[in-house]
Amino acid sequence: MTRVAPFADRRPLSEQVADAIMSRILDENLQPGDQLPTEPELIESFGVSRTVVREAGRTLVARGVVNIRPRRGMQVAEFDEQNFSRQVALMLRLGGGTFTQLMEMRRSLEPGMTAYAAMRRSDADVEELYRLVELVRATGDETESERALHIESDLGFHSVIAHATGNPFFSHMTLPFNEILTATYLQSPGYAPERSKTHDEHARIADAIAAGDAELARTVAIEHVNRVTAAAEALTPHIRFGGTP
Repeated sequence: MTRVAPFADRRPLSEQVADAIMSRILDENLQPGDQLPTEPELIESFGVSRTVVREAGRTLVARGVVNIRPRRGMQVAEFDEQNFSRQVALMLRLGGGTFTQLMEMRRSLEPGMTAYAAMRRSDADVEELYRLVELVRATGDETESERALHIESDLGFHSVIAHATGNPFFSHMTLPFNEILTATYLQSPGYAPERSKTHDEHARIADAIAAGDAELARTVAIEHVNRVTAAAEALTPHIRFGGTP
Protein backbone atom coordinates (compact mmCIF):
# COMPACT_ATOMS: atom_id res chain seq x y z
CA MET A 1 0.00 0.00 0.00
CA THR A 2 1.38 3.39 -0.98
CA ARG A 3 1.86 6.11 1.60
CA VAL A 4 -1.12 8.49 1.48
CA ALA A 5 0.16 11.53 3.32
CA PRO A 6 -0.37 14.32 3.78
CA PHE A 7 -4.15 14.00 3.54
CA ALA A 8 -5.87 16.78 1.64
CA ASP A 9 -9.26 17.03 3.31
CA ARG A 10 -10.19 18.13 6.82
CA ARG A 11 -11.90 15.00 8.09
CA PRO A 12 -10.31 13.14 11.01
CA LEU A 13 -7.28 11.13 9.91
CA SER A 14 -8.90 7.92 11.11
CA GLU A 15 -11.84 8.38 8.71
CA GLN A 16 -9.49 9.06 5.82
CA VAL A 17 -7.47 5.94 6.61
CA ALA A 18 -10.66 3.90 6.89
CA ASP A 19 -11.78 5.13 3.46
CA ALA A 20 -8.36 4.35 1.98
CA ILE A 21 -8.51 0.80 3.32
CA MET A 22 -12.00 0.38 1.85
CA SER A 23 -10.66 1.58 -1.51
CA ARG A 24 -7.91 -1.04 -1.34
CA ILE A 25 -10.49 -3.76 -0.67
CA LEU A 26 -12.49 -2.68 -3.72
CA ASP A 27 -9.54 -2.00 -6.02
CA GLU A 28 -7.94 -5.36 -5.31
CA ASN A 29 -11.27 -7.22 -5.28
CA LEU A 30 -10.49 -8.70 -1.87
CA GLN A 31 -12.88 -11.36 -0.66
CA PRO A 32 -14.32 -12.19 2.79
CA GLY A 33 -11.60 -13.72 4.91
CA ASP A 34 -8.73 -12.09 2.99
CA GLN A 35 -6.02 -10.66 5.20
CA LEU A 36 -5.30 -6.93 5.26
CA PRO A 37 -1.93 -5.38 6.19
CA THR A 38 -0.83 -5.59 9.79
CA GLU A 39 -1.05 -2.64 12.15
CA PRO A 40 2.70 -1.79 11.79
CA GLU A 41 2.36 -2.00 7.99
CA LEU A 42 -0.62 0.37 8.02
CA ILE A 43 1.23 2.81 10.27
CA GLU A 44 4.16 2.79 7.86
CA SER A 45 1.98 3.00 4.73
CA PHE A 46 -0.09 5.96 5.88
CA GLY A 47 2.47 7.73 8.04
CA VAL A 48 0.06 7.98 10.97
CA SER A 49 0.04 6.92 14.59
CA ARG A 50 -1.08 3.60 16.06
CA THR A 51 -4.05 5.43 17.61
CA VAL A 52 -5.24 6.61 14.18
CA VAL A 53 -4.91 3.12 12.67
CA ARG A 54 -6.80 1.54 15.56
CA GLU A 55 -9.58 4.12 15.33
CA ALA A 56 -9.79 3.49 11.57
CA GLY A 57 -10.12 -0.21 12.33
CA ARG A 58 -12.97 0.42 14.76
CA THR A 59 -14.69 2.54 12.10
CA LEU A 60 -14.44 -0.27 9.56
CA VAL A 61 -15.71 -2.82 12.08
CA ALA A 62 -18.71 -0.56 12.78
CA ARG A 63 -19.37 -0.35 9.04
CA GLY A 64 -19.31 -4.14 8.81
CA VAL A 65 -16.37 -4.04 6.39
CA VAL A 66 -13.69 -5.85 8.43
CA ASN A 67 -13.23 -8.13 11.41
CA ILE A 68 -10.32 -7.66 13.82
CA ARG A 69 -9.25 -10.62 15.96
CA PRO A 70 -6.30 -11.10 18.33
CA ARG A 71 -3.24 -12.60 16.60
CA ARG A 72 -5.11 -12.61 13.26
CA GLY A 73 -5.33 -8.88 12.62
CA MET A 74 -7.71 -7.27 10.18
CA GLN A 75 -9.65 -9.37 7.66
CA VAL A 76 -12.36 -8.57 5.15
CA ALA A 77 -15.72 -9.38 6.80
CA GLU A 78 -18.49 -11.54 5.43
CA PHE A 79 -21.46 -9.53 4.24
CA ASP A 80 -24.01 -9.34 7.07
CA GLU A 81 -27.46 -8.82 5.57
CA GLN A 82 -29.08 -8.20 8.95
CA ASN A 83 -26.45 -5.63 9.91
CA PHE A 84 -27.03 -3.84 6.60
CA SER A 85 -30.75 -3.85 7.27
CA ARG A 86 -30.33 -2.39 10.75
CA GLN A 87 -28.00 0.34 9.50
CA VAL A 88 -30.32 1.44 6.68
CA ALA A 89 -33.36 1.31 8.96
CA LEU A 90 -31.54 3.47 11.52
CA MET A 91 -30.50 5.89 8.78
CA LEU A 92 -34.10 6.20 7.59
CA ARG A 93 -35.36 6.86 11.12
CA LEU A 94 -32.67 9.40 11.97
CA GLY A 95 -33.06 11.11 8.63
CA GLY A 96 -36.64 12.01 9.41
CA GLY A 97 -39.70 11.72 7.21
CA THR A 98 -43.25 10.44 7.32
CA PHE A 99 -44.99 7.16 6.69
CA THR A 100 -46.34 8.56 3.43
CA GLN A 101 -42.81 9.39 2.28
CA LEU A 102 -41.72 5.87 3.12
CA MET A 103 -44.57 4.60 0.95
CA GLU A 104 -43.36 6.83 -1.87
CA MET A 105 -40.10 4.91 -1.82
CA ARG A 106 -41.98 1.62 -1.87
CA ARG A 107 -44.08 2.84 -4.80
CA SER A 108 -40.85 3.51 -6.71
CA LEU A 109 -39.35 0.12 -5.84
CA GLU A 110 -42.05 -2.53 -5.59
CA PRO A 111 -43.90 -2.44 -8.94
CA GLY A 112 -40.70 -3.15 -10.85
CA MET A 113 -39.61 -5.73 -8.30
CA THR A 114 -42.97 -7.50 -8.55
CA ALA A 115 -42.79 -7.52 -12.36
CA TYR A 116 -39.35 -9.15 -12.24
CA ALA A 117 -40.68 -11.72 -9.76
CA ALA A 118 -43.44 -12.66 -12.23
CA MET A 119 -40.82 -13.26 -14.91
CA ARG A 120 -38.38 -15.25 -12.76
CA ARG A 121 -40.27 -16.90 -9.90
CA SER A 122 -39.91 -20.58 -9.09
CA ASP A 123 -42.70 -22.98 -8.15
CA ALA A 124 -41.40 -22.86 -4.57
CA ASP A 125 -41.68 -19.06 -4.56
CA VAL A 126 -45.30 -19.24 -5.72
CA GLU A 127 -46.14 -21.85 -3.10
CA GLU A 128 -44.66 -19.68 -0.34
CA LEU A 129 -46.51 -16.59 -1.57
CA TYR A 130 -49.86 -18.40 -1.39
CA ARG A 131 -49.01 -19.74 2.08
CA LEU A 132 -48.34 -16.21 3.32
CA VAL A 133 -51.50 -14.90 1.66
CA GLU A 134 -53.57 -17.28 3.76
CA LEU A 135 -51.78 -16.29 6.96
CA VAL A 136 -52.89 -12.67 6.45
CA ARG A 137 -56.56 -13.61 5.99
CA ALA A 138 -58.82 -11.61 8.34
CA THR A 139 -60.25 -13.75 11.14
CA GLY A 140 -62.00 -11.25 13.41
CA ASP A 141 -60.50 -10.44 16.81
CA GLU A 142 -56.85 -11.33 17.22
CA THR A 143 -54.49 -11.87 20.12
CA GLU A 144 -51.20 -10.01 20.35
CA SER A 145 -49.27 -13.05 19.08
CA GLU A 146 -51.72 -13.50 16.19
CA ARG A 147 -51.31 -9.86 15.28
CA ALA A 148 -47.52 -10.25 15.21
CA LEU A 149 -47.89 -13.32 12.96
CA HIS A 150 -50.19 -11.43 10.57
CA ILE A 151 -47.68 -8.57 10.29
CA GLU A 152 -44.76 -10.97 9.85
CA SER A 153 -46.67 -12.79 7.09
CA ASP A 154 -47.70 -9.52 5.44
CA LEU A 155 -44.16 -8.19 5.19
CA GLY A 156 -42.71 -11.65 4.57
CA PHE A 157 -44.84 -11.75 1.42
CA HIS A 158 -42.86 -8.80 0.05
CA SER A 159 -39.57 -10.46 1.05
CA VAL A 160 -40.50 -13.55 -0.96
CA ILE A 161 -41.28 -11.35 -3.96
CA ALA A 162 -37.83 -9.79 -3.61
CA HIS A 163 -36.24 -13.24 -3.42
CA ALA A 164 -38.22 -14.41 -6.46
CA THR A 165 -36.56 -11.73 -8.61
CA GLY A 166 -33.23 -13.51 -8.26
CA ASN A 167 -31.68 -10.08 -7.68
CA PRO A 168 -30.01 -9.80 -4.24
CA PHE A 169 -30.23 -5.99 -4.25
CA PHE A 170 -34.02 -6.18 -4.00
CA SER A 171 -33.74 -8.47 -0.99
CA HIS A 172 -31.19 -6.21 0.69
CA MET A 173 -33.37 -3.12 0.22
CA THR A 174 -36.60 -4.82 1.31
CA LEU A 175 -35.24 -5.83 4.72
CA PRO A 176 -34.82 -2.35 6.26
CA PHE A 177 -38.24 -1.22 5.03
CA ASN A 178 -39.79 -4.32 6.56
CA GLU A 179 -38.02 -3.64 9.86
CA ILE A 180 -39.46 -0.13 10.04
CA LEU A 181 -42.94 -1.25 8.96
CA THR A 182 -42.98 -4.08 11.50
CA ALA A 183 -42.33 -1.64 14.35
CA THR A 184 -44.90 0.76 12.89
CA TYR A 185 -47.70 -1.77 12.37
CA LEU A 186 -47.22 -3.36 15.79
CA GLN A 187 -48.17 0.02 17.31
CA SER A 188 -50.91 0.84 14.83
CA PRO A 189 -54.59 0.58 15.86
CA GLY A 190 -55.49 0.90 12.19
CA TYR A 191 -53.62 -2.16 10.93
CA ALA A 192 -56.23 -4.84 11.73
CA PRO A 193 -59.14 -3.09 9.94
CA GLU A 194 -57.02 -2.88 6.78
CA ARG A 195 -55.92 -6.51 6.87
CA SER A 196 -58.75 -7.92 4.74
CA LYS A 197 -57.79 -5.48 1.95
CA THR A 198 -54.16 -6.52 2.29
CA HIS A 199 -55.18 -10.17 1.98
CA ASP A 200 -57.19 -9.56 -1.19
CA GLU A 201 -54.45 -7.46 -2.80
CA HIS A 202 -51.76 -9.98 -1.91
CA ALA A 203 -53.89 -12.74 -3.42
CA ARG A 204 -54.15 -10.81 -6.70
CA ILE A 205 -50.41 -10.15 -6.72
CA ALA A 206 -49.69 -13.84 -6.08
CA ASP A 207 -52.04 -14.83 -8.92
CA ALA A 208 -50.27 -12.46 -11.33
CA ILE A 209 -46.82 -13.74 -10.31
CA ALA A 210 -47.98 -17.36 -10.57
CA ALA A 211 -49.30 -16.64 -14.08
CA GLY A 212 -46.00 -15.04 -15.08
CA ASP A 213 -47.84 -11.86 -16.06
CA ALA A 214 -45.30 -9.10 -15.40
CA GLU A 215 -47.53 -6.18 -16.44
CA LEU A 216 -50.46 -7.33 -14.33
CA ALA A 217 -48.10 -7.94 -11.40
CA ARG A 218 -46.77 -4.40 -11.77
CA THR A 219 -50.30 -2.96 -11.92
CA VAL A 220 -51.65 -4.72 -8.84
CA ALA A 221 -48.49 -3.90 -6.88
CA ILE A 222 -49.02 -0.21 -7.65
CA GLU A 223 -52.65 -0.47 -6.56
CA HIS A 224 -51.60 -2.15 -3.31
CA VAL A 225 -48.97 0.46 -2.36
CA ASN A 226 -51.33 3.29 -3.37
CA ARG A 227 -54.04 1.91 -1.11
CA VAL A 228 -51.64 1.57 1.84
CA THR A 229 -50.42 5.11 1.22
CA ALA A 230 -53.98 6.44 1.12
CA ALA A 231 -54.67 4.69 4.45
CA ALA A 232 -51.65 6.31 6.12
CA GLU A 233 -53.69 8.44 8.50
CA ALA A 234 -55.60 5.42 9.79
CA LEU A 235 -52.55 3.17 9.85
CA THR A 236 -50.05 5.50 11.48
CA PRO A 237 -51.58 8.48 13.26
CA HIS A 238 -48.80 8.19 15.86
CA ILE A 239 -45.78 7.83 13.61
CA ARG A 240 -43.33 10.51 12.51
CA PHE A 241 -39.84 9.23 11.73
CA GLY A 242 -36.67 10.87 13.00
CA GLY A 243 -38.45 13.44 15.14
CA THR A 244 -40.05 15.16 12.16
CA PRO A 245 -42.68 17.59 13.50
